[in-house]
Amino acid sequence: MNRFASLFLLVVLFILPAVLGADTVILKSGQELDGQIINQSETTITIRTRAGVQTITKANVRRIFYGDAYRKQQDELKRQREEQKRKEEEERKQKAEEERKRLEEEKRKAEQEAAEQAEQERLEQERREAEEKARAQEQREQDRLARNPYAMWIYLGPAELELLPEALNTQINSFNLVNGEAELKAPIGEASSGVFGLGFAVPVWDLIFVQVNGEAAGYAPEFAVFEAGRDLTDLAGSQTRSGVGIGSYSRILRTSGEIQIGYRAQLRDILELTGLSIQHEWVDRLAIEPLVGYRAMQHDGNLSFTASGASTFGPSQYLADEETDVFHRSKGVTWGVRFFYQPLSEFPLKLELGLYAARLSGDTNYNDERLTIYNIGEVVQDKSESSLRQVLRSSTIHLGVHYEIVEDVDVFVRLHGETVEYETERIRVTRQNSWDPSVSQASLMVAALSPVIAPVFDTEDQVGALQIGMTRRF
Repeated sequence: MNRFASLFLLVVLFILPAVLGADTVILKSGQELDGQIINQSETTITIRTRAGVQTITKANVRRIFYGDAYRKQQDELKRQREEQKRKEEEERKQKAEEERKRLEEEKRKAEQEAAEQAEQERLEQERREAEEKARAQEQREQDRLARNPYAMWIYLGPAELELLPEALNTQINSFNLVNGEAELKAPIGEASSGVFGLGFAVPVWDLIFVQVNGEAAGYAPEFAVFEAGRDLTDLAGSQTRSGVGIGSYSRILRTSGEIQIGYRAQLRDILELTGLSIQHEWVDRLAIEPLVGYRAMQHDGNLSFTASGASTFGPSQYLADEETDVFHRSKGVTWGVRFFYQPLSEFPLKLELGLYAARLSGDTNYNDERLTIYNIGEVVQDKSESSLRQVLRSSTIHLGVHYEIVEDVDVFVRLHGETVEYETERIRVTRQNSWDPSVSQASLMVAALSPVIAPVFDTEDQVGALQIGMTRRF
């Protein structure tokens, strides 16, 4: 009996889980209950599970499976999913292998194409270099033929000037201090000043050319006058005068003309003559033009003023009118060199640097006439004439920018700086006075001491200008 009870209990223990697991209730929440449905009503379901007996409202139930059909279905679905996953993994591995082979093939083809392309580019580069070299040679020949054209130019601009007539007048006044005469001229306001120039160039043979330049620079300032010193009516006396006035330069003008012969060369041409070869683009962009020539220069100045004051002659009051003319002419040789550099071959802009020098010789005539009226009824006329022999040394620098606005037409802006030093070698002075003819003795003294006195009249020109102009090539 005991053995039968034990066997029955063992059977129940093995069979009960299978019986309990025969039914499945799936709730709307997604929870699954496995067990045995033991009771149902219209609204509830009672199921025995391993956790015990539970009563569930049918409103919370999504689906009911009776027996083990659901579990078999789930097992089948699981198997199918695992089978599908296995197939997908095999397909993924197969695709990965195919992709690896495809990439390796593409890489091989790409390397082969790159090698072929590199070889083609090398051959193409060699072809282009050969063509470029031929074109460069042809272009250099064309440039050589085009570097020496007919050309005309014109320019003008503002300037800062200190020309010979004004400087010489200052030296004369300094010299007159020896005789006790003093005249101080102070400028009134800014004088308008400027330069104007024009020229042309003509090719004569190969790269040799002849050019002609003309330039004028001038200004006309006003000034106040302060004068004091000995009254010229009596050289032997002690009369003095002092006064003030106002005057103006009706003109201070310097004109010059120059003819030069030059040679247009590229830096490469010069290097090739010396046996040097520099393979840089800037060598082809630098042009050098040495020049030598002959220059003639002329100054023309006129100044006048009226002054009034007091004099111990009498004593009296006086009214004086003084006028001075200065005329200078010189000529001599010039030489220099200018450089043109094109920074970018595709951009029509050139930079200019010009360095020039000259040595001229000339004469200057300085004529002064003064008429003085005294209130005691006296009228005195005083005249002086000075003649100077001078040597001139000139140095000039040009800094400019040229831009081609249309074919064969350039506009340019140039900074011009020039200094001319005057070395006086000989001077001769004559003087006449309507009151006292003995004043001519002073002229004899100056002539006798000419080598000593001449350096007093050394002076210089200074011209700084902004030149704006245009060049037309033919």
